[in-house]
Amino acid sequence: MKLIIQIIIICKILTQYQADCGTAHCAYKFAVSKDYICTITLFPSDDEINNKTILESYDVIAGDHKGGSDDLVTGLGGSGTDARIFPGTICKKFKNLKKIILAYSDIQKLTEKSFRDCANLDTLSFVDTAIKWIGQDTFKNIAKLEKLTIGSSQLSYISEILLKNNQNLKELRLSSNQLSLFNEKVLENQQNLKTLVLSYNKIAGFPKFFFKSLKNLETLDVQNNLIANISAVWFVTLINLKELDLSNNLIEDLPKSVLLKQEKLEKLNLDSNLIQFIHYDSFLVLPNIIRLSKNQIEGIDENFIRKLIVTEKSVLLIGNKCTEDSQITEEDGQDEVINPIDEDFLMEIESCFYSYIPRSENYQKDQYISDIYEKLNYLTQKIERFSDFFRL
Repeated sequence: MKLIIQIIIICKILTQYQADCGTAHCAYKFAVSKDYICTITLFPSDDEINNKTILESYDVIAGDHKGGSDDLVTGLGGSGTDARIFPGTICKKFKNLKKIILAYSDIQKLTEKSFRDCANLDTLSFVDTAIKWIGQDTFKNIAKLEKLTIGSSQLSYISEILLKNNQNLKELRLSSNQLSLFNEKVLENQQNLKTLVLSYNKIAGFPKFFFKSLKNLETLDVQNNLIANISAVWFVTLINLKELDLSNNLIEDLPKSVLLKQEKLEKLNLDSNLIQFIHYDSFLVLPNIIRLSKNQIEGIDENFIRKLIVTEKSVLLIGNKCTEDSQITEEDGQDEVINPIDEDFLMEIESCFYSYIPRSENYQKDQYISDIYEKLNYLTQKIERFSDFFRL
């Protein structure tokens, strides 16, 4: 009797808000949350229900469920789910689903069965989950997948063929996992990838040609790992790279020509490493902004400084050995976009070089050249005065 009353109450609620969430058939197929956002509750078949059954609810975050039509639902989101395996029934029910975003879940593994019917999916995100394992065929039926995020989980291994059928992938985010080693073929044929985030893992290095296929990559983030040595060939094919973040690693030295063909590079972040000296040929291609704060830099090659001046680039050096006597603080010198500094500011950093000559957008060519040489002569005198701090 009590169960019958509960069913009647739920049916009345569903009928009351059917304009918002579609027509319900009183079969516990969907329910309505208090704020009237439609929530789909997926139930197993009756013969599978028992006292251990876990019921999962997902919010409609794209499209709608008016009229009870599953075909209009294009995005589902959820949090706090208890299932250990992502249910394959979701894509069977919503055949036009393009987006699944799940957070704070107990899901431990993803399998091919989970996404067998997800042919239209282009965005898949799992954050703050217990995912430890992903089957090698898990994503083989999702050829349209463009954005994949597995973050803040416990993933420690990726099969070399996991992304074999996902050549439309544009964003791959795997931050805050337990990743350490990669097979050289994991990113093979990922020519369309533009963003790769591998930060906050346990990565000490990459296979020699790990990034070989990523010719259209624009953002590479590998901060907060265990990288001590950089291979000169890692970034050779990344000709469209705009941002490279290597901060908070264990890098001690930069090999010659580490950046050779990255002419589009705008920002390079090497903060919080163990770098001791900047060589002239460490960067044959200079990004607009180089961050080298909180390293152990004792000096900079004079020719590197001259190159910075002529090419009008910026370098941030706060928190290094050669700036210990400076009155400049992290708060004073660290801007989102590093601006040029005046001569008074430059004189406070007597043992390192902080920035470059003022931008000269409105100068005529002759005036522009004159300004460069004037500033260059000034800095040459400064360098000679403090030559003990530079390994000339």
